[in-house]
Amino acid sequence: MRTRFVVEIIISALSAYYFWKLFAGKYEGDSWDRSLVFSIGHYYLHLHHWILASIILVITLFTKITDPIVTGILLGSVIQGLTYR
Repeated sequence: MRTRFVVEIIISALSAYYFWKLFAGKYEGDSWDRSLVFSIGHYYLHLHHWILASIILVITLFTKITDPIVTGILLGSVIQGLTYR
């Protein structure tokens, strides 16, 4: 049972990694049209997908949500986001 849990995390993490690799842009700031951007006065707050995934991952850990697919998707998203400069 534990092996299946790990395999599901790895497969979902790889899937999320390649999803973001394809759709997140080739370099930092490449895809503002697909980004979550908040306008605050004359300033813009750009929330990167990996920051959001990190926050959600921490929340799932504290609430003891142990779905391996959710965990894998969040981990893959964070890992891909950290591959930028």
